[in-house]
Amino acid sequence: MTVQLTDEKGLLPEGAGALIENAARAALEAEGISGAYACVTVVNGEEIRALNKSTRGVDAETDVLSFPQIRYPAQKTARDVPQMLKKAYDPDFGLAFLGDIVLNIALADKQALEVGHRRGG
Repeated sequence: MTVQLTDEKGLLPEGAGALIENAARAALEAEGISGAYACVTVVNGEEIRALNKSTRGVDAETDVLSFPQIRYPAQKTARDVPQMLKKAYDPDFGLAFLGDIVLNIALADKQALEVGHRRGG
């Protein structure tokens, strides 16, 4: 799994990029999927609120938004329909493109601390 990470404002704490990559790799491994990538963009609360409003009609800040490239049938995942991954193949990367993830790291971090997770793990 490859993560194309964009953090134009430098919002990610040191080492967080590696954690994001490891989490993505673990998720795909659990699904039994290889040869895929996703784009992760880190934004602030104002940016994700505007994106949430324009894409979902929800005028609220959120921790994460996802925009999957593949629309799986109900109750199915990539593991169940490998032919759909083949259709998402991106020749520029040599991998299947899973979609975009937009991450509000400040809110995600706050939520993690509220439920007792420490930073960095």
